[in-house]
Amino acid sequence: MFTAQYIAKTDDSVIDLGKGNWLVSSKSNPGGWYQVKDLFDNLVCECPGYLNRYHCRHITGVVALQWMQRRAANPESGRQAVAEIQALSA
Repeated sequence: MFTAQYIAKTDDSVIDLGKGNWLVSSKSNPGGWYQVKDLFDNLVCECPGYLNRYHCRHITGVVALQWMQRRAANPESGRQAVAEIQALSA
């Protein structure tokens, strides 16, 4: 489950630029940033990890931020999301 502790633990900085664009801090290049974009409902990142694996921690950081924003906007939807995740894990 994604929480504020997840972002604090990974030391990720995520900046929402709007219109499906985010900047996420780089760990391998201190002071550097990678852009994550929402292209046709698919998150893509410009980092080397994404180019090799089609997933990366930058995308995970954006998903965590989105989850926290939805939960803050509607606490009931957050509980519903947790229940759905738990059901899938069972």
